[in-house]
Amino acid sequence: MNMHRSAGKQMQCSGYHLAGVLALVTLVVYIPALRNGFVWDDEIYIVNNPFQGTFDASFLGWAFTGYHGGNWHPLTMLSHALDQVVWELDPFGHHLSSILLHAVNTALVVLVILGLIEAANARRGMTGPHLFFHRRSMLIAAGTTGLLFGLHPLHVESAAWVSERKDLLCALFVLLSIGCYTRYVREITTPANPSIDTAERVNKQFLLAAGCFLLALMSKPMAVTLPVIMLLLDWYPFMRIVSARSFWAVLNEKLPLLFFSIAASVIAVFAQDAAGALASPEFAPLSTRLLAAARSLIAYLGKMVMPTGLSPYYPYPKDVTLLSPEFGAALVMVMVITALCMILRTRHKVWLTAWAFYVISLMPVLGIVQVGEQSMADRYTYLPGLAPFFLAGVAIAWAQNKAERYWTGPRMIQTSAAAFMIALFTVLALLTNSQIRVWSNEITLWTRVIERYSDTAWLAYYNRGIEYGRAGLIDQAIVDFDSTVNIRPNHAEAFGNRGTAHAIRGQYDRALADYQSSLELNGSNAAVYANRGKLYQRMGKTALAHADLQKACGMGDAAACKAL
Repeated sequence: MNMHRSAGKQMQCSGYHLAGVLALVTLVVYIPALRNGFVWDDEIYIVNNPFQGTFDASFLGWAFTGYHGGNWHPLTMLSHALDQVVWELDPFGHHLSSILLHAVNTALVVLVILGLIEAANARRGMTGPHLFFHRRSMLIAAGTTGLLFGLHPLHVESAAWVSERKDLLCALFVLLSIGCYTRYVREITTPANPSIDTAERVNKQFLLAAGCFLLALMSKPMAVTLPVIMLLLDWYPFMRIVSARSFWAVLNEKLPLLFFSIAASVIAVFAQDAAGALASPEFAPLSTRLLAAARSLIAYLGKMVMPTGLSPYYPYPKDVTLLSPEFGAALVMVMVITALCMILRTRHKVWLTAWAFYVISLMPVLGIVQVGEQSMADRYTYLPGLAPFFLAGVAIAWAQNKAERYWTGPRMIQTSAAAFMIALFTVLALLTNSQIRVWSNEITLWTRVIERYSDTAWLAYYNRGIEYGRAGLIDQAIVDFDSTVNIRPNHAEAFGNRGTAHAIRGQYDRALADYQSSLELNGSNAAVYANRGKLYQRMGKTALAHADLQKACGMGDAAACKAL
């Protein structure tokens, strides 16, 4: 018994050391992100936040009762507020907070994976050194998972874009919740009796797991799937679900958590609807959305294996049909993977658990309920990618184990394994560093999207055009607004901004034509009336100027009121 306890303490100590090293490595690799600026939605969450630098009762009421950027995530807004108190609008400090959180999450991944492996071993009733994974294999599996999580370029979007603080906080509390839940299960069950003792059902660890789950929901609603993930873990590796009776017992245990998931889902839908982000049924029929979801599931896996062609924005695909090789093949692959995992579930439950974890955790963002016009986003893989990364770690640990057992020259094998891990680290670090540069500023960001989707990326052209205009590069701005309206002829804002660019260049006739087109598409845009009124003033057309400025002033444009 003492030997087992000593081995357990050694394992725990080794796990903490490994987690700390990988967190430090992740932090070092992400140091270039400290030079990046604010991009995209950072203007909503940080730059134009009405409560900049304040942390009082009115701010807390605003954070907890309002929707921000189409989301209800008060904890995320508290995090941004704390950064603004400390760093004001210096991007360096905001990025520092984000990469520190990502490093902490990397350490937690290692510890959570080790806990789940130990739980799998304990449920098998194994003791002593002959575990499902021996000590070194456990560390290899957890370390590989942590390395991939920390350094994979798919995660740059979450860690190097300040607005995605919600991803980092949500993952932090989901990982803490799973860790607490794992300890809870180990406290109340034994290998001989995996059923629940109702007298001990709610203990300190369960309450901590529930509390962390609520904090995750207040960071990002994507955490709504966690109670289902817990049920999945109850099946394997915890092996608490062995019959219909045991299933209903553990389901009953999760009812409070499921209630919070449903409530958070309803709030999320209302928040997106309030922001006008929910796509109408006419945007794409359900069959199209299901095919696009299947393609996303396979595409994410492909990007995890070969992280090339990454983009900050993926426009919704055209011509989505079952006969298309891209979508039909993806659907077939999803069905084949699911079937294979079901076939293997009696002897190798880990495959079905990993696949189900991946699919379930991605479900809120697969586009079945479409939000916006993007089809995918790298940030959506931040937590779901844990499952494929873990399987990669298991495969590497298994391969080294087999090589040491059946081949001669264990030292050579160890050297080869070390060389492989160093090579993997180097490749990931280089790719991640390159992806961090993409998020440096608005121009680098949207230029990457245009390079990938020049024919459909109207949003990229529009946003880059705005940034060119802010930088005084008026000719480049007009070219980008031209591309925007060519792709999206009903884009009222693009016409309005192009009109302003023409006005700056002194091309008044073109500016007036663009303002007129913008107002025909959207007659409630106060800024366009104000800009046209100011242009009329410059042209000496006082009556027309007064009419437009008065119209804009009536719509609440303060600058137009001053110009009257």
